[in-house]
Amino acid sequence: DPQGVAPNQPFPHKWIYPLWFAFTAALIVIAIVLGMRGSKKVFEKTFKMGAAAPGAEPVPIFADEEIPFESRRNVRITATTSLQNSWMHISGQLFRDEDGLLQTFELPVEYYSGTDGGESWSEGSKTASMYLSALPPGKYKLGVSADSEKPQAPESFTLRIDEGAFHWTNF
Repeated sequence: DPQGVAPNQPFPHKWIYPLWFAFTAALIVIAIVLGMRGSKKVFEKTFKMGAAAPGAEPVPIFADEEIPFESRRNVRITATTSLQNSWMHISGQLFRDEDGLLQTFELPVEYYSGTDGGESWSEGSKTASMYLSALPPGKYKLGVSADSEKPQAPESFTLRIDEGAFHWTNF
């Protein structure tokens, strides 16, 4: 006499397949709608690093204006540089005077390229992005410092902050 359930027994709950396809389709539609909603640019500025003595600490740069965050939506910070065969490390902080809330971020950027045996190659990117969790609404001040592989040669970078940026990795 047979005992128990065989490992190759047919699945008796076939009604689940249409529900699974419907929920998957709904999830894809929701992701497309959220992705199309877009983000709101709240800050964009180009910073120029001054030439530093070898081994010197990077000097912080503070933006003059306050950055308004209106809703509790995630934040994307993007740094764009003109690096060529070098790296840059950008550290920053968003500070709210009202209650002393401090949110820090780090953006390492590196880009190297060249030719080897007649073929060109490249590694890294001149742009780096990162996402922060939703910040409470309010006005924030931005502090930034940057360190470079070649501190004697001044570099510049553009920092852009978007509020409500859809993050496809979460999907």
